[in-house]
Amino acid sequence: MSGQFIPNQLRDLRTQAGLTQAELAERVSTDVSQISSYEKGEEIPSHEAVVRLAEALNTTVEQLVTSNGTAGTTNAPPSSSPLASSPANHRSSAPRRDVRASFTDETITVYQAYSRQIADVAVESQAFAAPFKRERMTWIKPSFLWMMYRSGWATKPGQERVLEIQLTRAGFEWALANAALSSYESGTYASQRQWVERKDASPVRVQWDPDRSANLAPLNRRAIQIGLSGEAVDRYVDQWITSITDITPLVARVHRYVSSGRLDAAQEELPIERIYPLPAAVLGTIGASDPEPRRSVQSV
Repeated sequence: MSGQFIPNQLRDLRTQAGLTQAELAERVSTDVSQISSYEKGEEIPSHEAVVRLAEALNTTVEQLVTSNGTAGTTNAPPSSSPLASSPANHRSSAPRRDVRASFTDETITVYQAYSRQIADVAVESQAFAAPFKRERMTWIKPSFLWMMYRSGWATKPGQERVLEIQLTRAGFEWALANAALSSYESGTYASQRQWVERKDASPVRVQWDPDRSANLAPLNRRAIQIGLSGEAVDRYVDQWITSITDITPLVARVHRYVSSGRLDAAQEELPIERIYPLPAAVLGTIGASDPEPRRSVQSV
């Protein structure tokens, strides 16, 4: 990493984005104490960590490090940030934001990774029950490969089992219709105040992160993550789920193919994901891209 990391810059950019330390930690797959250490200057993040922080904050690496001995300013957002662009520019120049998923006429597939204890109960009872905690926000991911990136191919602590969950499309669309973005974007909200009011009233969070290839490299498109809390968690657990399947053996098999360079074999195992036809009213609510013609695509 060229330049020197600026702790205050991280704190200022996080605050501008309307994120708590806990929310930023979730987005970069770390814990709150790590973010706190970065912001206090107690620990210097690796280059990879700075890249993840920049992606999560919709900014550039240069905004988090010194350049030629001079720190960047936080008085104005970077030109590549949605905070600095008009709605039209944001929609046309940013990587596409489509919900890519496996789905039928009635259901849509999402993924979650849990500990063995939670997964065993969920699969056996076909419902989430203790030790699953309803009072915690739970994140669902329609992108199989983003789930692999988040869980490290089911190797991260507490994420050793990957579950494929079938939801009703009606429930999935209710979640998005009642969602707010995790951070403020001028291209989606008329003002920061409107975003705050929407976020405070919403039980659902949406964030867009770089989608992943089979080797987990970032792609030039965004994958959606959906965080459910309060009423949304109750609806998810009690009404929307139609089936829960443990696909950890599939995850291990695909990982072996990728690790051995057999990407064609891995590709054959990947779920077929298509662009989900979102209701028009939902597109603007979650900052999604305008729809393109439907086509069936397989994750690459």
